[in-house]
Amino acid sequence: MANFNVLPPALVVGRDTDDSEFYEHLLNLPCGWDGRIAFDTETTGIDVARDVPLFASVSDGESRWLLTLQQLMDPRFVALIEDAERCWVMANAKFDMHMVHNVGLPEFAGQVVDVIIQCALRDENRKGGAGLGLKEQARDYLGIQMRSFKDTFDVRVKASDEGRALLDADIDLVAGYASLDAYATWLLSEEHERVLRVTKVPDNLMQYTNLAQYFWDLEVPFTKTLWRMERRGVCIDVPYLDGLKTPMEARKEDLLKEIMLLAQRPLNPNSPAQLKEVLFSARDQGGLGLRPKKYTNSGAPSTDEDTLKAFSASVPLCAAILEYRKLTKILSTYVAGLQKAAVPKTNRIHTRFNQAGTVTGRLSSSEPNLQNIPARGDVGKMLRKAFTAGNGYDMVVADYSQMEMCVMAHVSGDKAMIDAITNGLDLHSFTASKMLGVEYEHVLVAKWMKDLPEVYCEIEQGLDAWPQYDVETLMDISRRSKDLVGARTAAKAIGFGLMYGRGPGALAEELGVTRNEAKDLIEQWFDTFPSVRSYIDWVQNEARTREDHAVFTCFGRPRRLTTITSSNHGVRAKAERDAINAPIQGSASCITKRAMILIDRDPELGGDCLAGGSWGTGLLLQVHDEIMLSVPADNEEIKQWANEKMQRLMVDAAQLRVPLKATGGVASNWEEAK
Repeated sequence: MANFNVLPPALVVGRDTDDSEFYEHLLNLPCGWDGRIAFDTETTGIDVARDVPLFASVSDGESRWLLTLQQLMDPRFVALIEDAERCWVMANAKFDMHMVHNVGLPEFAGQVVDVIIQCALRDENRKGGAGLGLKEQARDYLGIQMRSFKDTFDVRVKASDEGRALLDADIDLVAGYASLDAYATWLLSEEHERVLRVTKVPDNLMQYTNLAQYFWDLEVPFTKTLWRMERRGVCIDVPYLDGLKTPMEARKEDLLKEIMLLAQRPLNPNSPAQLKEVLFSARDQGGLGLRPKKYTNSGAPSTDEDTLKAFSASVPLCAAILEYRKLTKILSTYVAGLQKAAVPKTNRIHTRFNQAGTVTGRLSSSEPNLQNIPARGDVGKMLRKAFTAGNGYDMVVADYSQMEMCVMAHVSGDKAMIDAITNGLDLHSFTASKMLGVEYEHVLVAKWMKDLPEVYCEIEQGLDAWPQYDVETLMDISRRSKDLVGARTAAKAIGFGLMYGRGPGALAEELGVTRNEAKDLIEQWFDTFPSVRSYIDWVQNEARTREDHAVFTCFGRPRRLTTITSSNHGVRAKAERDAINAPIQGSASCITKRAMILIDRDPELGGDCLAGGSWGTGLLLQVHDEIMLSVPADNEEIKQWANEKMQRLMVDAAQLRVPLKATGGVASNWEEAK
């Protein structure tokens, strides 16, 4: 670790150095990485849609300067921003890019490197410990102790009010504080790049040999892709959300009355203490006399969501409380929360996509968190109708089909799984058929019968839908449909459960079977896909025995599981589960990132710019495995082309041992396009 005991002086442009000499110096720097410019802003607040810069700071690694807003907007500095050959380094880059754009300056045309992303790739485990913040990085990697805003300016204000304090402060104090951010950022970019270049990665789909190649090819362009998505925002149908509020509030009031009637006393459904008393007190003391399912760390009976769900089938009070809590969350987090997050003039939400938000590389979002919108069920459908592309636009929504299972087939090399996916079979139905020893098509028919609306006669409809079967065969499938569909449900739960490290206990609870029955089901699943068991054993052993305890995605991104040799059983078991999950979930994330970059760079779909592609389209959102694109609503031909091309680029994002499959649709809102 370098130790920078002597810092270069903080120079105020226009006072300590001539404006023209300053701009000329920057313009004469070499293009690309060797002449990179570190950039940072000091702003009126932290709202990416509303706040603006007050000052900017830059560094070339040797000097550091402070600029006023007027100097930032000088045509000579704008020329640097518009130069596609320039390379910029920033800390929390998307924020500074938003601030610059908020005062009418153009999009950064050159490469933008974020030292937060570099650091997360160098050591993803810092996120929960030492942290990824600039000050923490400067302390640990450079030996530079950076003072906090409060200590520097001797004020106690919220982050949103720091701008006012800056305007009142001595300019030399501002210059010293602000320009050190840019200087430290430049030095960190050098240090991180050095480490990433010498960090070797195993054979992978993209033939990267070190982590720096992964970073430059995937993470660097992805930063700008995410910035454009944040900048565009997604439109919210406010009148629609208002229409949901009244009936939901009425239902919530009715549920509260029902809860009190069932409890036979006043009861706050959100109070664990009151719930504990009602559920577990003896009947002669006014309680329900239930036996606790589990206990909290303090030894009290638990009243968490899992406990209430376990009781809900037989205890109406628990079912009512669950519905009440669900409605409360929908109203506060989504119905009211989405409206609060929307910019009033545009009704658009500009969520923050967190590129370093998870240790596996999977994207997260905040302000608001759109990743938590339910993927299934009535609530998910209801909420997704509120998301639109805005006036004059429709939304293309495409997602991957069984992507994690495709990744599992690729990394395990299991022949049965590869053949099933390659031949276009429904993997879970195929698995169920092997587990039960029945025909694959019988499981498909049983699933089809289950999904058929009740008004239809399944035998009569079945003769039309499945002409290869006679009445007797269809009646036999109908009689066995519960077992056939149950086996498919179990196969699906086991497949996804294994990827997330779930054992027989969790599976037993989900399927409503005994632990021994769950163990038997897991063994049957492994008998169907024996190479998956071998892969799991291999990848866990790799994590234990490698010096860095790393497992890798198909693109070579590492997940370092340093706790896998812990003497603590719980800690070790968590790392063993992560050894299975991280390569699968991380690979899915890498594939999705590359697909989004391909879409964003495509001349017709994304144009590699904020304005979007030549078809008038642009990326809006990415949630779970879904990618959303805006498209002009008045051109049916372009809508069809955009939908087809988007799916094609998603499939082309990675060449696995099995073909990836993407499906999509176009409509006025997220739900109807699914």
